[in-house]
Amino acid sequence: MNKLQLALIVASTAVITACGGSDDEVLVTPPVVVVPPVTAEVPPSASATEAGLFAYLDALFKASADGLEPVDLSTFSPALSDNTEPMAIG
Repeated sequence: MNKLQLALIVASTAVITACGGSDDEVLVTPPVVVVPPVTAEVPPSASATEAGLFAYLDALFKASADGLEPVDLSTFSPALSDNTEPMAIG
């Protein structure tokens, strides 16, 4: 084989390979995540860390909760830490 034939074989192989493939991909729709309203329940993150509790309280204060039922606190157990500095508010 000479160099010209080898170059033609490599080039034609590259062209044929590049043309392969299919556009018949199945597009998967991501599942819809339903987030309950802030006033529906205390999230587990509020009991896990102080930052989670602060984020929950911040979202609760921003929510319009005047006409809603009280939040069930039976599963809420705030995280207490003796070795961290208090978080700044405001």
